[in-house]
Amino acid sequence: MPGNSLYLNNRGFLVSHLRFKQNMLSPCHAVWLAEGFSPVDGETVVDCNWRLNPSYPEDEIVTAAAEDLLGFLRNSMLVELHGKGTESAINLCRKTLPGGSAEAYSIDVQKNGITITGAGSAGIMYGIYALEEMMKERGGPAVACGTYRHSPIFETRIYRSPLAQYHGVDELFAEPEPYPETVLREMSRHGMNGIWMRGILRNLAKNTAFPELGEGCEERIHRLNRLIERAAKYNIRVYLYMTEPLGFKEDDLFFTQHPEARGVRYAMPENWGGNTMWGGAENALCSSTPKVKQYLSESTTNLFKSAPGLGGLILITASEHHHHCYSHIDLMGMQQGDEQFATVQECPRCKKRTPAEVVSEIINTIHRSATNVDPSAKVIAWNWAWRQYEPEPQKNLISMLDPGVILMGGFEAGAKLNIEGKETVNEEYSLSYAGPSERFRDAAQFARENGRRVFAKIQVGTTHEDANIPYLPVMNKVAEKLKNMADEGVSGYMGCWNFGNFLSPVTEITHRMSWLPQPDGEDLLRRMAERDYGRGAAPFVLQAWKEFCRATDHFPLCMFLLGLGVHTRGPVYPFRLTPSNKPTALNWRVVPYTDWGDDHTFWTEKLGLPVILTSCKKLLVGWEAGLYQLEAGIKLAQGDCRGRLEKHLGVAKLFYHQYKSSLNFLNFVEARDAMQASSNTAESLKLLACMEKTARDELEHCQEVSPLLANDPQLGFHGEAFAYLLDEAGVNRKIAELTNMLEHEIPQYKKELEECRD
Repeated sequence: MPGNSLYLNNRGFLVSHLRFKQNMLSPCHAVWLAEGFSPVDGETVVDCNWRLNPSYPEDEIVTAAAEDLLGFLRNSMLVELHGKGTESAINLCRKTLPGGSAEAYSIDVQKNGITITGAGSAGIMYGIYALEEMMKERGGPAVACGTYRHSPIFETRIYRSPLAQYHGVDELFAEPEPYPETVLREMSRHGMNGIWMRGILRNLAKNTAFPELGEGCEERIHRLNRLIERAAKYNIRVYLYMTEPLGFKEDDLFFTQHPEARGVRYAMPENWGGNTMWGGAENALCSSTPKVKQYLSESTTNLFKSAPGLGGLILITASEHHHHCYSHIDLMGMQQGDEQFATVQECPRCKKRTPAEVVSEIINTIHRSATNVDPSAKVIAWNWAWRQYEPEPQKNLISMLDPGVILMGGFEAGAKLNIEGKETVNEEYSLSYAGPSERFRDAAQFARENGRRVFAKIQVGTTHEDANIPYLPVMNKVAEKLKNMADEGVSGYMGCWNFGNFLSPVTEITHRMSWLPQPDGEDLLRRMAERDYGRGAAPFVLQAWKEFCRATDHFPLCMFLLGLGVHTRGPVYPFRLTPSNKPTALNWRVVPYTDWGDDHTFWTEKLGLPVILTSCKKLLVGWEAGLYQLEAGIKLAQGDCRGRLEKHLGVAKLFYHQYKSSLNFLNFVEARDAMQASSNTAESLKLLACMEKTARDELEHCQEVSPLLANDPQLGFHGEAFAYLLDEAGVNRKIAELTNMLEHEIPQYKKELEECRD
């Protein structure tokens, strides 16, 4: 069977090492009844004499939501509904509401009754969740009388489970199940109505062009349909992320059987993992051949016929996995005679065509095949790296897409920034920059002017700015981002990549900012802070969030730093007296400890080391101000509020220690390299003293990290690596190494230098 090497195995890493897994499988309703709760005039109070009138017992969505409401009242508000024949009731009903969305709802609160009306089953569900949130904010089973109406700003809101592994595993065979009921329910409570997973067309459907492909698709489709059915109970649709037509390894049997389909060859550069990580060179599946077009069309048709209810497809057509012949050719960045230019000539068919012709043909073929089966299916064209095909904003390519194709762009990608006087362009997801970038705005405006829907690709929880924490606590910037998305006419979003996908306070902010009327960001944050941390601590928490946002204005935003910098592993990354002559390790994959080098040139030369050092210092000074506010707030928090705030502080502290370690690493390596290059003994001793001071500071910080990791199982976990890149064992190893360096290696080195001077 060609292409079996695609997955390392069906299970990937054993998920038993995920210490946070059990928390995600636990019941979701904690006690939210505030001590001393007392209703006030103008409120309706739900007590045990009330009853629930679910009018649609045959409706799975409504039934599941009604059960959730009963569980919430019982466990969070300590109210067990058992009223019979009383007038007081929570009524659920369905009828047409303004706005046209089936997710729209209204909540009518009267003295003796609450009526939740949904335009559809999903509207009733979201209305129930909203009622629960109103009670949590109130701290008891009371709601102010009145009518509350809401409808979604963003029609599609896609996320992913942190239990879902991406690399080296077929997600449909992953064990244990990445989407248990508790995870699906919590995702729906955070407003997500879509989940994405990787799909590979040749593994999911058969076709007559290449009949040997599609082996095992029946079992995969069975598992996919089971997930579609389970997710639908929570108004969640499944979307498959694809890079099609996906190529094969260059020596794969497929090309022996079908040499005419062989396209351009590509091998991942060594500084991004190369042959070791990606398993060698690949050849594209040339989409300019009739058989490959037939394969795309038939396979997509058969996929949607076999998986009714599939939400749609998310297509990347540049970069990432090697697929069509232009997928790794940067026409905008290369010159005649470049090595990449030669690869364009490898394909006798595609060299006569433009990238826009090739890419639009692939997307349109898939779109037509999908929507011919299911007109409601969404085909989302993600413009990631389209800048390599034609000038911004790729008007020619966008114009060639079918009208029904949705354009999705990175909301922050392409931002022109000035970092400590250095002009640069951001090419990554960002929470330190709210967006939108000029690139996104220009492409979105052109798409909308031509009647095309626009989605935003964002990272809600965290980004490569720090992917080892469950969320980046820049709450004001998250709220600002969602407001800006609404202002830009965005109609949907994909809220995470294969990391940064925990549910957290920031996904709640995202959810609450995704509905009309869109709340004022400052007011929303105040209400959340008072609810979660108590009214006494809330002012300090709110000030801390502002300080964190101001601090990240100084973030050294650079793609190379984000992907190769040592910040994610900072408190476990080694300090060595002798240069390793190896580059620093990729910070988003598991890399053997012996390959953790200390040559930082590749990721510091873009911005320049002085710029990065200055930016990090300013970032840390500002972050310290936020930590001070949180620590002041903890003194005023009590009970569960204190516990939640301590956990929140742990997230913020780990971010600080990671960047402090990164700064220490750079200072240590620079002093060490200068010392080794120096022929002046006095200067060398001075530099050694700087190294010792830095190492002592690093030791102190490492000793503060272990308790943080022990107290929160989400800390240190990297979703793309699907492993803990920061763990207590690694911190303890570094503490031992630093202790040995300070007690033995540096004194010995100092002694030898002094002997040379004498």
